[in-house]
Amino acid sequence: MDLPATSRLYNEALAAAKFANQRLEARTRVDYTGSFRRFVEFCKQEGYSNLIQKRFVELPGVVAAYINRIATTNPSQWPAEKLRAALSWHYTMPEMLVGRHPHDRWAVETTADGQAVPRGNPARSAAITQILASLSKAKRRERTPKRASPMSLSMLSKLIAFLQDYTMFNKTMRLWFSAVCSLCFLWNVSNQLLMKKGDIQLGLQRKLRRQITTSSKADVFASPATERRGSCPGRDVR
Repeated sequence: MDLPATSRLYNEALAAAKFANQRLEARTRVDYTGSFRRFVEFCKQEGYSNLIQKRFVELPGVVAAYINRIATTNPSQWPAEKLRAALSWHYTMPEMLVGRHPHDRWAVETTADGQAVPRGNPARSAAITQILASLSKAKRRERTPKRASPMSLSMLSKLIAFLQDYTMFNKTMRLWFSAVCSLCFLWNVSNQLLMKKGDIQLGLQRKLRRQITTSSKADVFASPATERRGSCPGRDVR
């Protein structure tokens, strides 16, 4: 709170600030409480006590270590994201902002006697933000299926030669298998040379729509007698 505790308006401002906490859904509050409680137990095991009421300088580093632990045991990054949300929720409570602590950043200030004083929200520290961004990217990379290796020209030649000699394949199977293998090879070429679908032609040509329409109109106006005489209607050939 920006108001000092000695102010007559302090209690009213504190009560108003709790309205924001009440907006949080009950289920979300339970999830945040459980995630924060497990982090507090982890801190106690490592020798950091009284985390609920007190900040310490090493807090972002401890958070990073705990994120690494839960990231290695979970296939998703959501437990780490939930931890950060729980920490941010806890350190933005009105009672944790007493003493003019910032709610949107983390800072370590040095007093006149050289003592380091942690202030703010550890979940908003630059180190935690970078760690979670890298973790999210790494998890997405793990979930991305690996692409199959394209076929090389030498392998294509070996397969086609094998099809010609293997008697278990009939003519239809040879044609289909050769076509699929050729497409695999073309896929490799397109990956290497950034070819487009329109750059590959199989020797087939289709008439344009305009050509088809013009040809159809000419057939409609031409009669069999005209075709035999080789002249157009309305003109006499002498």
